Amino acid sequence: MKRGFTLVELLVVMGIISLLLALSLPVTRRVRETGWETVCRSNLRQMGMALKSYTNTNDNCFPEPHFIYHSPLSFYPPHAEWMAYHKCCRWHDKRIGLNSELLRHEHPELRGSLWPYIKDMRIVRCRVGIRANARKGCHNHCDDPDHDPNILMSPQYTTVINGYLGSEITTITTKTGALDDIVDYETRRKTWVRKDTNVTRNPSQVFAFAEENSWPTLTNRSHREPVSISSGNGGHVGHNAAVFPTMDILSTYSLVLSRIGEDSRTGDAFGTCHRPRKGNLSTGFSHLVMLDGHTEKVTVADQLRRNQLPPEAEGSRLGPGGNLVLAWPLDIPPMGGWDNQ
Repeated sequence: MKRGFTLVELLVVMGIISLLLALSLPVTRRVRETGWETVCRSNLRQMGMALKSYTNTNDNCFPEPHFIYHSPLSFYPPHAEWMAYHKCCRWHDKRIGLNSELLRHEHPELRGSLWPYIKDMRIVRCRVGIRANARKGCHNHCDDPDHDPNILMSPQYTTVINGYLGSEITTITTKTGALDDIVDYETRRKTWVRKDTNVTRNPSQVFAFAEENSWPTLTNRSHREPVSISSGNGGHVGHNAAVFPTMDILSTYSLVLSRIGEDSRTGDAFGTCHRPRKGNLSTGFSHLVMLDGHTEKVTVADQLRRNQLPPEAEGSRLGPGGNLVLAWPLDIPPMGGWDNQ
């Protein structure tokens, strides 16, 4: 005759089941995160191929970085009807997103230069980045007094192009390698990186596309914990701005020459939301695809230049130039040399 479980036996069985579930959850989470990371890296590789297809059909020229997703017409319209889609909020405005009716059917003239080369618009978004940027929100500075802060936070892309590609770069050397009145202005040069042949560094050392935060990250000088700081680019000093869709990694030395003062910012910030520590989205890592097509992992330490590291912190594997090393396309060092970055 079968006997039922006693209360004690049932409690023991339930405890064993709970323990097994608790042990399996971290494993399940890691498997899920690994799957997301694989998809994000695959998306970046496809973006790298889209860029290569663009240059192959456009006399080896890079696209203008600001207009890869939306055309110049959408930013500088002859009529006021496009002004509602503010340029500083395009990255999270679903109304003018890459899958919106506006771009897909109603006004194809608003499509950016890479549109014909992206077969599936989902590749411009990383699931992890979508969730992180939606949580952190939009910190872009917008001068338009009619800007609507209530625009729906629906990240349309988390993948951005290296802002140095298709741009004019200034280089200059110093006589002593320091930052005091030693600038050799006779060596000042402006170089256009319009074509892939203008990239004089090894293509495996220069990134094409990266995952980006919508917030800047920096390591506080007193401890290792990354914190949000006053940041920006394109002159948006004093605002917590990571301006999509270009990755302008500004050098410390260029900021000093511009009399902006001590560099307290990182320019745009590579993503830091994959596998963050204790839920702090500024402590994880992200991925990028290089011009030669291979992908790399970039950590929080790789964001930082030597002058931004606390004394006890280990330096970036990229050397004193930090993330500028990943963006810089020329074999001529940036202004002031790597040591002054």
